[in-house]
Amino acid sequence: MKRLLWMSLVVAATGAQAQSMSPLYQLGPRPQTDRFSMGFIAASTPIYPGTTERSFVWVPSFDAQWANGWFASVSYGLGYNVAEGDSEYGARLIIDLGRSANQNEVLAGLGSVRPSLNPALFANWAATPWLKFFSGVRYDVGEGGTGFAADAGARMGLYLSPRGDVGLALMTEGQWANASYNQSYYGVTADQASHSVYFPYEPGAGQTETRMGLVGFWAPDARLNVTWRLMGIHPGATVQNSPLVEHATALSGTVMLSYRWR
Repeated sequence: MKRLLWMSLVVAATGAQAQSMSPLYQLGPRPQTDRFSMGFIAASTPIYPGTTERSFVWVPSFDAQWANGWFASVSYGLGYNVAEGDSEYGARLIIDLGRSANQNEVLAGLGSVRPSLNPALFANWAATPWLKFFSGVRYDVGEGGTGFAADAGARMGLYLSPRGDVGLALMTEGQWANASYNQSYYGVTADQASHSVYFPYEPGAGQTETRMGLVGFWAPDARLNVTWRLMGIHPGATVQNSPLVEHATALSGTVMLSYRWR
């Protein structure tokens, strides 16, 4: 039942943009037999990092985990989980779709942040059956190909029914990034300032956001599960003075329906 809890407390579209892959690997432990599932993801998330304005998207989902450690997922990318058991560590490739200058009038004159394919590493540790820690780093994020971001989080889960088919988890996550990443998403260069209403702004390296919330699941049988996630996203101290950051906690919500046919 412990395995079911952690595999079910999986949602897509974490972080600031629903269109990008999760910065933390949360697909679950390496299985003893091959596993394949499909379904859909519906999400309402901030349209770009720093704003409280949300957009709604829904996309098909697909997750594949092979017993030899390889995995492929719409939410978690393509990679390899080295560890066996309840903890995980390995490498993966994930997609960040960047930021379009057309997403909001606030971004007028700032240009777009290019989409990128990011090499990433992850390491997760299950301290107890109910407490798990996550960590991950990504490279080549943002403009210039020199962006680097690190995420870490902790989740404490519990069952809400004797059968173990309903669960809930408390979670907290944080993100830190280098100056190149923060400049791409929160800064204003001199050239951008000349084409917009903003003054130049350089945020430097440091914390970009803190995320806290709840994840719940309902698994009526061994193959079908419904997962939901409600997250509050608060700007970090390093970027809170950016002209692109609204000084309020943004809300992000996600629902995923998944059916495992093997």
